[in-house]
Amino acid sequence: MTMTARSSATSRAARISSRWYRQPPSDGSYLLGDYAAAEKSLNEALEARKHWPLSNDNDRREVAEANTMLALALAGEHRSDEARGIIDPIIKFHRDLAARNHGDQQQHVELARTLYAQSVIEPANRAALLREAASLLDSVPAQMQALRSVQLWRARVREAMHGVTAARDSAAGARDPG
Repeated sequence: MTMTARSSATSRAARISSRWYRQPPSDGSYLLGDYAAAEKSLNEALEARKHWPLSNDNDRREVAEANTMLALALAGEHRSDEARGIIDPIIKFHRDLAARNHGDQQQHVELARTLYAQSVIEPANRAALLREAASLLDSVPAQMQALRSVQLWRARVREAMHGVTAARDSAAGARDPG
């Protein structure tokens, strides 16, 4: 690798790294339905993050959050098998954290978002996953419930729950005409 190419690669990694610390990978592209852009941005951020040590659970949680959004982006691109491969270890990680959680309310929000992602990826378990996510989001203090980020994910979970209920009611109505 030439000195110029190495300098360019180092500069690019520094740019991505500094972006992670200024603003971790955003939900923006995903929420706008631009799943390919979300995937690209999240993969770049996760690649840059590989160059730093994961020295504690907070570091691992940051990476888990980005991977959760990546799994959602992949699911939006109808790549459920890839998304499942990403979300399964994150669910395990968050459940392990939850088992030893002593009052960290943000971890409830992170687990709820991960459960939402799993519900998108695994429709067979969707209703139970959404109920659990809603319960976690409902359990955080009022000050946290007022946060825009929490409101956004509560709304997404509720909308998905109503979609499950509507689909179930529609199916029941088709079987029981009166």
